[in-house]
Formats: sequence, C-alpha cells, structure tokens
Amino acid sequence: ATLEQLQKDLSVNLGQQQQQSQEELQTTLAEQQEDLRTNLQQQQHQGQEELRAALELQQEELKTTLGQQQQSQQELRATLEQLQKDLSVNLGQQQQQSQEELQTTLAEQQEDLRTNLQQQQHQGQEELRAALELQQEELKTTLGQQQQSQQELRATLEQLQ
Repeated sequence: ATLEQLQKDLSVNLGQQQQQSQEELQTTLAEQQEDLRTNLQQQQHQGQEELRAALELQQEELKTTLGQQQQSQQELRATLEQLQKDLSVNLGQQQQQSQEELQTTLAEQQEDLRTNLQQQQHQGQEELRAALELQQEELKTTLGQQQQSQQELRATLEQLQ
C-alpha cells in the first residue's frame, strides 16, 4: 500500500466517521426535543388538573359555609317565631301587664333578632369574600409558577435547537 493510498483511505474513513457522528447528534437532538415537548405537555396538563382540583375544593368549602349560614338563619327565624308565640301566650296569661309594654318588648326582641341576623349575614359574607380572595391569590401564585416553568422549558428547548 502506498502512502497516497493510505491517505485516501484515512480521508474516506474520516469522512464516514464525521457523517455518522453528525447523524447521531441529530438523532440525539431530535429525541431530546421530543422529551422536552412531552415534559411540557405533562406539566401543562398537571397544572390544569391542580387548578381544577383547587377550584372544586373551594366550591365545596363555599357550599358548606353557605349551608351553615342558611341553617343559622333558619334557626334564628325559628327562635323569632317561638318568641312571638311565647309572647302571645304570655300576653294572654298576664292580663295585669299592659298590652303596650308587651308590644314594646316584642318589638325590641324582634329588632334585636333582626340586628343579630343582619350581623350574621354580614359576617358570613365577609368570610366568603375573604375565602374567595385567598383562593384567588393561591390560584394566581400557582398560575405564575406554571408559566415560569413553561418559559424555562421553552428556553431550554430553544437552546437545544
């Protein structure tokens, strides 16, 4: 074998190795890009599931709070009705006490109950508002984290391309 023949063989061999190495790099790059796309899709899906679960939990909590508030209002109405009945019976039994005094007492008690009912309704609304504001902040934080994670994945994907 001559020196020229050895140089040609080496040149051909080197060219084949470079082509094979470039094909392997392109295959590896394509696989990494596909892995990143899959990872990004999974993260987006997981983020949506977390948001959905948080919203469902908040809805359940609000339903429970609303149910408790309605039950409390029903109890107050029942108490008001019972007081009215008791005062009616009392009015009939206590003929010595003036009707005006009993009506004044009834009006005061009804006003107290109305005030109490209004305070409870206001307090319930404030609790619902506070719970909603807290949930909104949590959802904004979760969404911000998800967007930042997606931006990082996109930046990595762009670097690989």
